[in-house]
Amino acid sequence: VLFRSSKSALFQFDGRPFEKEHAIEMQLPFLQKTVADFELIPLIVGNLKNDEPLLVAKELAKIINPNTLVVISSDFVHYGKTYEYEPCTNNICSTIRMIDSNAAQAISRQSFENFYGLLSQTEANICGQNPLKVLMCLARLTSFGMLNAQTASYYTSAHMLGARNEQGAIDPTKLMTELPDNAMQTSVSYIGTILRNEIPQLPSLTTYEQKTLLSWTRKAITHALNGS
Repeated sequence: VLFRSSKSALFQFDGRPFEKEHAIEMQLPFLQKTVADFELIPLIVGNLKNDEPLLVAKELAKIINPNTLVVISSDFVHYGKTYEYEPCTNNICSTIRMIDSNAAQAISRQSFENFYGLLSQTEANICGQNPLKVLMCLARLTSFGMLNAQTASYYTSAHMLGARNEQGAIDPTKLMTELPDNAMQTSVSYIGTILRNEIPQLPSLTTYEQKTLLSWTRKAITHALNGS
């Protein structure tokens, strides 16, 4: 009954969209593990045009308080013929990572201009781009203020497939590798990002960020020593 008193036509009570949607089921284990007690208000965000993300955010801002945790569920780039999105045929892994990184940076900085520009320039098929737009609006409307971003994880479905052994267990170190183009013909990206207005205590980098920085530093040194 959250928005029963709302006069906005943007909100509707309809259980049918939830029948085939599994975003909530994906997030519940994380919430149950990290939050002791909570009430969940699920929203499915459809296509939003023009200033509609801002209008949605204004309604949500009315019920958000310092104890509110906002969770946005979205995949990032979907690459391959299956998704009708092939912006490149060479260096696919690096190109997808660049698009994903630029999108994540725009979101973390709450830069509508950069986010809209990226979507327009690359036509990136980020399926949750509309709720992400609402999130950026919320950050400006509520007491969240300027948010600090930390990346908890990043990988693609192709990385996940290559990281599994014969027993089905996952080798986390393989999630950070550079995959060849033939292994990236079908790929969906996943980013886990934490946005908060608290100044993070040292160490300021998450475990994923530390491992990624170490991995890329080693690669840079290796390339420099090899003269490549």
